[in-house]
Amino acid sequence: ADILNEKRDNVEWEYLLSEPFTARNYLAAAWCKDSKKVLEVGSYKNPIYNFYTGQSVKSFTLVDPKAKSFEESKKVGSNTIKISSHGKKLEDVKIAMYDTVICLGLDIPSKESFNILKEYCKKANTIILEGTTSWPNAVRQVNEIIELHSHKIVVDIKMDYTNSNVKNLKSSQPVYNERRFIVLKKWLNLLTYY
Repeated sequence: ADILNEKRDNVEWEYLLSEPFTARNYLAAAWCKDSKKVLEVGSYKNPIYNFYTGQSVKSFTLVDPKAKSFEESKKVGSNTIKISSHGKKLEDVKIAMYDTVICLGLDIPSKESFNILKEYCKKANTIILEGTTSWPNAVRQVNEIIELHSHKIVVDIKMDYTNSNVKNLKSSQPVYNERRFIVLKKWLNLLTYY
């Protein structure tokens, strides 16, 4: 398993940057409309703040070992958003406050990081998950978060990018075309949501 993780850590998932696959990012950003503080785990090269056009979010915190670490402010409409990016594993970062957790391309190799993610998910008002349906670890992790029973599913979409004919040009890794996108909300928040 460690050999698989080492190989996977060096993989470039460039196809996720393609126009068809960024639909995941736009969809996730749309579900942040009521969020104030967003925690994104595994942003890769497509952090959600690049797709966000709303006015409610005050801060985005990104945690991804492949990301660069930085802090900056970004103007979106009349809103200024604080962005904190941590190029570290989840267990190496202290996250203060958030109301939304986003994990696109969910597949966390470290059991410690995944357990921490589950704790963050329990505290969030909104959880947005997305991952391939072809990778057993991703499927298991999505299901484990759903099975926390702290939230109710409000959206569960199967997406198939097969007809987009996207290729992984920089790698021999396959393109994972069949994906699942899920939004979960805390049960108490659902009463005020509708």
